[in-house]
Amino acid sequence: MENPINDLTTVNAQDGQILSVVGDTYRLVITGEQTGGAYAAIDMLIPPQGGPGPHAHANFQESFYVLEGEVVVKTKAQSFVARKGSFVNIPKGGVVHNFKNETDTIAHLWCVVVPA
Repeated sequence: MENPINDLTTVNAQDGQILSVVGDTYRLVITGEQTGGAYAAIDMLIPPQGGPGPHAHANFQESFYVLEGEVVVKTKAQSFVARKGSFVNIPKGGVVHNFKNETDTIAHLWCVVVPA
């Protein structure tokens, strides 16, 4: 019997569960179930004035790459305007953070969480 974790995984552009979270649209492109818990990838559309409130992830690392638009990322210690081409890494360990689209156009982010 082959180990499905070692098989090639392909995902079409329309595949993946779509979730609405605080008005944002998240498409679960690949989940921990598909990667043996190693990671998950999420395609995120953040509308104007959208984005999650302050939160933390004690058990996983979150990073995202801005494909289009921009978001303001905040922690207690800093604020960063992440524009197209920017990369943000939020380390494992629970730093409280949030991000918000303060523009009038949709922001498009690619998010990876490790482990899933």
